[in-house]
Amino acid sequence: MIGFFRKARLYLLSDNRFSTYLIYALGEIILVVAGIMIALQINNWNERRISVQKEIVILEEIHQDLVGDLENQIEPCIARYTTASELFDSLQSDYENSSAAASDDSVRGKYIRVILPWYLTLNTAAFDNLVSNGSDLITNDSLRRDISSFYGYEYKVLDKYHTYTEQWFRTDILPLLSDNVNMFEPLSEPDLEFLRDDIRMNTRLVSYVTRNRQFRDRLLVIKPKLEQLALDIQHEIGRLEQEY
Repeated sequence: MIGFFRKARLYLLSDNRFSTYLIYALGEIILVVAGIMIALQINNWNERRISVQKEIVILEEIHQDLVGDLENQIEPCIARYTTASELFDSLQSDYENSSAAASDDSVRGKYIRVILPWYLTLNTAAFDNLVSNGSDLITNDSLRRDISSFYGYEYKVLDKYHTYTEQWFRTDILPLLSDNVNMFEPLSEPDLEFLRDDIRMNTRLVSYVTRNRQFRDRLLVIKPKLEQLALDIQHEIGRLEQEY
């Protein structure tokens, strides 16, 4: 093809067709420029396709983390503290009615389920990967802000709630309980009397249950936000897959 154009130029010059040669040369330049532009366009399209594929992968990973946290952490944690709150009310009712009602060994099971904390473990691996690679990888500005806000604020708030309640359990509930009651054996009458009547134990337990209820309420606020964010991410993945 190059040889053909060279011969054509030589023919036009040798035949003194200079004006025709200029037109031909201009056309050749236009063809070269058009070829370069097409090549650049193809290259840009390929780069955009690769970038979109990376964006889809990171969005899928974030979506999986969010759904996993919802199903394996947030929903079970809400259920745990809702049950613990109900069992605490049941214990108080047992104590108020009579000592006989509270003497059954089921009290021990209720008490354990009331005091045991949920060790919340949220997965931020995909978001951390996004931050390390540059959050501008997500081209949807609104979605990028929503993801950054959710992980940067909501998850940090949950972590503070969790840390606070877990520390309260370790420093205020567990030591006092361990020093006075053997929760690994059927409860004796002195054990029951301590759980029912000790002011320090009951004051700390009420505060602890109150904090757990606040933690649960915060989870109930965050849950629909997480569900909406996961849905928005899923929609964006679908849009990107249709685009490329």
